[in-house]
Amino acid sequence: MPPSPGGQRSSNGCAIRRCRPGPTLGQPADGTGPLRSVTPNKADKKQRSPVKLSPQLERRRALRQEKRRDLAIQAWRLVVLLSTSTLLGWSLLRFGWSIEGTDGILIRGDIAMDPAVIAKVGGFQFPQPLLEVSPHALEQRLLKELPVRTASVERRLFPARLELELSARIPIAFAIQRRGTTSARGWIDANANWIDLNADLPERQPESSIVVDGWSASKRAFIEELLRQRDAIGIDLKKIVLEADGRVLLLTNRLGTIQLGADPNLLQRQINAIEQLNQSMPTHLLRGRRGRIDLSNPERPEILQPDKPSKEGKAALPN
Repeated sequence: MPPSPGGQRSSNGCAIRRCRPGPTLGQPADGTGPLRSVTPNKADKKQRSPVKLSPQLERRRALRQEKRRDLAIQAWRLVVLLSTSTLLGWSLLRFGWSIEGTDGILIRGDIAMDPAVIAKVGGFQFPQPLLEVSPHALEQRLLKELPVRTASVERRLFPARLELELSARIPIAFAIQRRGTTSARGWIDANANWIDLNADLPERQPESSIVVDGWSASKRAFIEELLRQRDAIGIDLKKIVLEADGRVLLLTNRLGTIQLGADPNLLQRQINAIEQLNQSMPTHLLRGRRGRIDLSNPERPEILQPDKPSKEGKAALPN
């Protein structure tokens, strides 16, 4: 196709189609007057009638709304039910299962103990909510504060009560504990554990009349071994004295005072020596004697006579 004259191409394409120039924008084709733009009226949009849904869609919409209402109602019912149940459950646990007094404490075992002592040790305030009582914590307090060897605590809901199974620690000797210038009296059991003299507890006399003077926790194992072998020492053992410097003395009816020294490792050999002395000690050496038998060296037992120099007052015992 040949280019337009002057080397330029018409922008309206008339050079290609050879058309006549038409009216300009805004001018009518017949030349009667200017054209005006027409925009849709907004009021006409508002006055349009709403789109009508089919009956099936209307039904579905109503069912969805009804389902939402039902779910909301059920959620509120569940919240109210849970709140009410929680409140009633807490009230029942707090006020329903309570021990009204010491009648709700049942004690079994080989120890006759007043339930008021248990309530005092446990720190109960009647009415005491049952579920606030910790069986394990109460067991530990009973073992610590009362002369019991074992303790078992159970809670019963119907009727609300505490059941305790107690096994007593049996005292076998009197004991004196010294701290500086003060002293305390009590008992000890077969394991040399200290037992306080408690006025709230039933009176129990020890199995023996032995007195342990100078009991301390550090000497417990040593005292336990002495008490365990008291039959070998002699049934006439009256007193065990543990002095502050560590020396140990035994007071007996037949052999008098026996000095063991301060070495606990020699105890078994010393007990064997005492057993032999009980069998072989001459009667004339025992009659009216106020000295001591020194077993610091169990291989060479000696008699220490009073009021005499140590070199002259020592006499070797017969083997």
